[in-house]
Amino acid sequence: MSDLSPFSASRDEELGGLLRDALAPHHDAAFVTRVRARLTSQQNGWEEDLARWFWQGLAAASVAIAAVGYAMATSATPQQGEASVAIELLNGTRPGAEVILASFSVGR
Repeated sequence: MSDLSPFSASRDEELGGLLRDALAPHHDAAFVTRVRARLTSQQNGWEEDLARWFWQGLAAASVAIAAVGYAMATSATPQQGEASVAIELLNGTRPGAEVILASFSVGR
């Protein structure tokens, strides 16, 4: 079957030499110089931008936490704080309070 294929598995020295010459970098120093110049002229990355905003974000988060804490502390009125189950049952304004009070007294 190998006689059907015009190609062989042996090395082609002529083609290999031509490919090496065509693909070899001829100006290594110029390429390295261009890459280094590009790296030094490049602007800041995203991590530097975020690092600049760190302290402003920390201050804003602190103010937000303080505002939420203040709002939670002052939103409860003394009347809301004193309300308990016993007061609600004895008050009689809630529907069904009589049924609950009656169920407590039946067992005695």
